[in-house]
Amino acid sequence: MGVYLDKNGTWFVNKSWTDTGGKRHFKTKRGFKTKKEGQLFEAELILQIKNNVYNSDNPRFSSYFHEWVKTYKGELDKKTNAVRPNTLREYLLDEKRIIYGLANLKIKDITRFHYQNFINEFGQSHAQITVKKLNNHIRACVKYAIEDGLIQRDFTKGVQLSFNPKNTRQLTYLEDYQLKQLLHHLLKIRNSNYSGVYMIITIMYTGLRESEAAGLTWDCVNFDNLTLNINKAWDYKQKDYSPTKNKSSQRIIGMSPKLASLLKELKDNHPTKVFWSKSYQTLPQSRSLIDTLRRSLKELNINASGVHIHSLRHSQVAILLNADINIYDIAQRLGHEDIKTTQKIYAYQFKKHQAKVNKKINQALDAI
Repeated sequence: MGVYLDKNGTWFVNKSWTDTGGKRHFKTKRGFKTKKEGQLFEAELILQIKNNVYNSDNPRFSSYFHEWVKTYKGELDKKTNAVRPNTLREYLLDEKRIIYGLANLKIKDITRFHYQNFINEFGQSHAQITVKKLNNHIRACVKYAIEDGLIQRDFTKGVQLSFNPKNTRQLTYLEDYQLKQLLHHLLKIRNSNYSGVYMIITIMYTGLRESEAAGLTWDCVNFDNLTLNINKAWDYKQKDYSPTKNKSSQRIIGMSPKLASLLKELKDNHPTKVFWSKSYQTLPQSRSLIDTLRRSLKELNINASGVHIHSLRHSQVAILLNADINIYDIAQRLGHEDIKTTQKIYAYQFKKHQAKVNKKINQALDAI
């Protein structure tokens, strides 16, 4: 076994061993950019062999999934992982769901029938997005199992995702006039000692994710160029900074002079953290933000059911579409990898906007 330099300049790991049943195994993994990356994979592979994952050509799927997450996604006690801590926790939670739902089934023994029943049962008590994420994680793992030669077919292929509509959160976004009322109200009640209101206003102006707004530090705020550098997020569970949701989420966006002026009111609260609450000596918590938002909407006689902090991000899309901002610029501002992501998530917004565009087109043609 060893790490070797490949013809194309990358590195690869080559390993052969005999399992406890006397069967010979071979494992080759290519494409490592550095020798160190290959050595790290080699160390993980040796550990997996010792843990008997590769000593059997038919391990329990839960065991294979566990080692797959450790190798390709990371571990919570490590500082550098392939995914964010919150995403890693989702994988670890899915491991428990697999252990519970697929019991001790071995990977070669799982059929599409088994897997469909597993999804059906899980979907009875979970929302659509939860079922979809679980299926995506398992499907990705199964693809690796096929590459490793453990199975020949993808038992997740063609699965019909079932879910409980009652558990699916209905997200409501605010109309333009409602946003104006809310903004006017928040500006009136703001107090620099309580930064939660400022954080809500910032999300309204920018469409930032809550964790991105909480992760803002003063070196991210350029008052001269009126820009915000989104280069990290805040992990509420770990109470520390974490990477953004993905690479495309790292971006620089413009901010309005009004927002810049408001943020300056918080400068004396903390030397680094923008939204540090001087009174509570902490960053605003999610529960506190949603309570402030809904209480404000109630005082304005605006129906707050279905409204969440993330609703403000959806409202940002509506504002930009109504201002005829093109979809590419909207996707960049939101930190999406491509416009397909934006179109998929905010499909209902684009349908509504398209109806307005079609009306304008018809009016223009009728005027000929």
